[in-house]
Amino acid sequence: MQGGATKDIPMNAYILITLLETTEYQVDGHQQAIQSLANNLKQWIDSDAEKDPYSLAVLLYGMSLLEDDDYFQKIYEELDHKSTKEGGMQYWKMKEVGSHFRSSTDENGNVEISSYVLLAYTKQALLRDGIPIMRWLVSQRNSMGGYHSTQDTVVSLEALSKFASLQGWSSKMKVDVTAFNSLDYSYSFPTITRDISTMLISHTFPSESRNLTLTARGNGTALLQVAWQYNLNNSHIKKHLRLKIVDNSTDKDRMAIQACASWKGQQKSGMVLIEIGIPSGFAPDTDNLDEIDLIRKTEFEGRNLVIYLEEYLFWEHIKPTVVRCVHLLILAEKFLV
Repeated sequence: MQGGATKDIPMNAYILITLLETTEYQVDGHQQAIQSLANNLKQWIDSDAEKDPYSLAVLLYGMSLLEDDDYFQKIYEELDHKSTKEGGMQYWKMKEVGSHFRSSTDENGNVEISSYVLLAYTKQALLRDGIPIMRWLVSQRNSMGGYHSTQDTVVSLEALSKFASLQGWSSKMKVDVTAFNSLDYSYSFPTITRDISTMLISHTFPSESRNLTLTARGNGTALLQVAWQYNLNNSHIKKHLRLKIVDNSTDKDRMAIQACASWKGQQKSGMVLIEIGIPSGFAPDTDNLDEIDLIRKTEFEGRNLVIYLEEYLFWEHIKPTVVRCVHLLILAEKFLV
């Protein structure tokens, strides 16, 4: 899977990493492929081409697996200049490059970049350098321990688990954690020892809690995460996507529907889904829809028709409002063969 900002470089780096991580399954040409990919990627590193953080992060991990210290150090220094350091944490941000801009928020891309860097630091046993990245990745986790998407969750959890192995597990590990709130409610977690160090232990505090005080005593390393949920009144937030449905039917057996979506946002809309309920006894004529470039695909299941509209057609810098319409014909089933 590719989540990077440029196309060819991350993909080649992915292939290089895959080949380096599967050397026990070598086939004819395995080493030659590794050498060819490595040489091409090194040429890009040495070139004057603009280098985005994502490509550099994946390449850094590739060079760590290749055990090429010279190029690892070169990428390491360039990435360090591109990083954000604050509050004892370090991370990297995605950069927009042409049409490969990952998302409107780039939060998942930021996690991926930082995770690949942490994987590389772990391979090089750079414990001190990796701690600020580890802190940032932990701070980005949601209440379930994951991230924004499957891809960044998998990469980040791999990076965190491998980085944790650098610290080792002492047989003398013993950590006692206690949490209490201002309502005189307290909870002492089971003593964390090596035997239960990989177990998830959780506790729910009363909903009236407004602050928590945490104490930890003992020897060893443990991760404590506090998650909370609350509701927001979003009625004042301006809605960028609007949908208007017009019924142009002139025959009781043939329904002509016009669905128009308008986008007023200043960023990418993302893919737009229009879901239309189909009355019993009728079915949509999807043959004509499949010929429209605006529509990526359609799905008809049960009594619902889902139309997927392409993202780029809703993103224009010049027009403040972009409107796209889909004309749908719904026929009585007696007319369908």
